[in-house]
Amino acid sequence: MNGIMVTDKVREDVYSILTKVLGEDATGIYIPVVDSHKEAYSTITENGYGREIEETDDVTIEYGASRFVIIPCDLPYVIKLSITGLYDTRIIMRREPLDDEEEAITEGFWLTEYNRLAENGTLEDENWVEVSRKFLCYKEHTDYDLMEYENDLCYEAEESYPECADMLLENTWVCEYNGIPVWIQRKVEGTQGEIGDYTQFTSASKEEQEIVYKSYEILWDGELDNDFILAILRKYGPDITVEAMRMMNALGLSDLHDSNVGYLRDGSPVLLDYGGYSEHELWK
Repeated sequence: MNGIMVTDKVREDVYSILTKVLGEDATGIYIPVVDSHKEAYSTITENGYGREIEETDDVTIEYGASRFVIIPCDLPYVIKLSITGLYDTRIIMRREPLDDEEEAITEGFWLTEYNRLAENGTLEDENWVEVSRKFLCYKEHTDYDLMEYENDLCYEAEESYPECADMLLENTWVCEYNGIPVWIQRKVEGTQGEIGDYTQFTSASKEEQEIVYKSYEILWDGELDNDFILAILRKYGPDITVEAMRMMNALGLSDLHDSNVGYLRDGSPVLLDYGGYSEHELWK
């Protein structure tokens, strides 16, 4: 397993970082429904005001639909937190029926979508009229901790696919911060998206390229880059590369795009976030 040993020093460092980044009064991690604007908050009011979470000279921040990651510059791990809530301004609009419709239509739009429709003229062309608008913050719906779920996948991989199980980076429990579950995970040298052609698939041998193509065809759900599969091939060999694809299928690993896979310092290919993401109706 690729876990991190949690010592008193690690707990002290993590707590110190969370205090600086989230603030002492943090109640959760709140991100926008639509990710075209990136303000994340550690506290939020019913009017949409709160403490914005910002990067510092010592940490950078990344987040997606279900995870919030704080990346310390000088530590060998990242801090992972589940998303607490989704927020945005909801605007209720109404328009009279068009030619093929019998009744007037009332529909809700998130602010970002509303702005886009206003800019391209759709609201005016279809005679939409604003009825009301209100700031909303929905608590996350998931009934499990995503990092704990990913660890269950790690343990299942250890039992059923021991030859390639170390490709899955384990999450290590640290503490709760104001009731917020806190995990750490081994830091990678970079994600596939950041590093790019790390193993230079284009210059690989024809035999290697054919194995990569055949391995990719086995994968049911994923967008793994050819360079990443080539890295698996060169570390594990062709048989285990195929077994790794089968492992991903059997465990139901998903959302395997280039920001969720990467490399350790020694060049080993690893999966960072492999438990999927929130299927909250707001994201649809």
